[in-house]
Amino acid sequence: MTFNFHHLKVDYPNGEKWTLAKPDYVALKALFRHWQQGMHNVAWNALFWCNHDQPRIVSRFGDEGEYRIPAAKMLAMALHGMQGTPYIYQGEEIGMTNPHFTRITDYRDVESHNMFAALRAAGRDPDELLAILASKSRDNSRTPMQWDNSKNAGFTQGEPWISLCDNYTEVNVAAALRDENSVFLHLSKADCST
Repeated sequence: MTFNFHHLKVDYPNGEKWTLAKPDYVALKALFRHWQQGMHNVAWNALFWCNHDQPRIVSRFGDEGEYRIPAAKMLAMALHGMQGTPYIYQGEEIGMTNPHFTRITDYRDVESHNMFAALRAAGRDPDELLAILASKSRDNSRTPMQWDNSKNAGFTQGEPWISLCDNYTEVNVAAALRDENSVFLHLSKADCST
């Protein structure tokens, strides 16, 4: 099984992670086509959008607002409809979004702190850097799983290591299980066998 990460760099202009840029969807399609054709009957693809080092996919390639649910479903089906073994990172199945922290102190990831310090020293505007972190930081996928709308999203009775996403009262497992239109129920009913 092969884990490719090229598809997670289609929003890195000239290979630069710490720049805001729209994804190159044509390049994304070409990468997937190349892997699907190249691996067919030869090897096996690991199919994934997210992991602990990537921003939330619905924030990155989809929509966080009105179209969050259809965007999350579309992204899941695009991935799970391909040949390979799909991996679902915690929160993808309910359409979790990036938390959009507003202060550098909200972040825990050393890469985010180092980038912020280095680019500030180079004269970059702190608001611009916080916008980049809100889009690209690894901490976007490291927030606690949103189980329900109770304190700390039902994840812990204690103090979580990092703040929760503000929308946890609406975007959580309990809400997804009650909503016939949820990403979770859509995925549980989908037959994506290839």
